[in-house]
Amino acid sequence: MAAPLAYFLTWTTYGTRLHGDSRGTVDEAHNRLGQPRIAPNAERQARSRRKLIQPPYTLSPEAQNIVLSVIRTHSDFRGWRLHAVATPRTHVHVVVDCRVSGESRTKPPETVMKEYKSWATRELRRLDLAGPDRRIWTDHGSTRWLNHASSVEAAIDYVSRLQ
Repeated sequence: MAAPLAYFLTWTTYGTRLHGDSRGTVDEAHNRLGQPRIAPNAERQARSRRKLIQPPYTLSPEAQNIVLSVIRTHSDFRGWRLHAVATPRTHVHVVVDCRVSGESRTKPPETVMKEYKSWATRELRRLDLAGPDRRIWTDHGSTRWLNHASSVEAAIDYVSRLQ
């Protein structure tokens, strides 16, 4: 299978979007493109909240700017084409082409997201915007493959409107 034109990556900050949330979430049973999200469910959301081991983490304006800068810097470092990035208080959206010039392969989207999260975490901790044991991100996130120019354009438009 050919490498995608780009990935649309989304991940949330710790504890800010729990299963059962009225905005909808995905889990292993609700994670296919076009499939409905988990329906709002106050009881499930309350159960998820009770499982938290720390309070929810939201990005301050300073932290939002740091994460934005880190994603830009890391993309440049890796030679990736960053199409769009947004860092609202409770999540991050990235549209990125990870194909390396002259190569047909690309890193898996999970690896790309993990790199962004780890670089951002390290910088937030270095600047004392998160303690050494503070959970900042959810464990995973959404990793959509964008295989058509129209999909890339739609994702860029969506993310750009959030900035």
